[in-house]
Amino acid sequence: MMDIHIWLDKKIAERHIKVIPGICCDVSDQDAAQFVGEALALKVAAISEGYSETDLIEACGGDVARFTMDRHKGLSFGHEAKTTKN
Repeated sequence: MMDIHIWLDKKIAERHIKVIPGICCDVSDQDAAQFVGEALALKVAAISEGYSETDLIEACGGDVARFTMDRHKGLSFGHEAKTTKN
């Protein structure tokens, strides 16, 4: 099975989240709600592909929605986001 950090990188890049916050990257409540939905979709995908929810949460530093939001900000501006490896 693929390392969960590599899996996360690929899944987030594949999903092409369409929320693009304002220039300063502030995220509205509506946008934040979408990232909660994205986090749920990642959890479902992770479990269906053999990863545990606990592994996913740990790989995301404890908050899948925040991790997804932070990664999206980095990808929106063409930067590689940092992954936390334990």
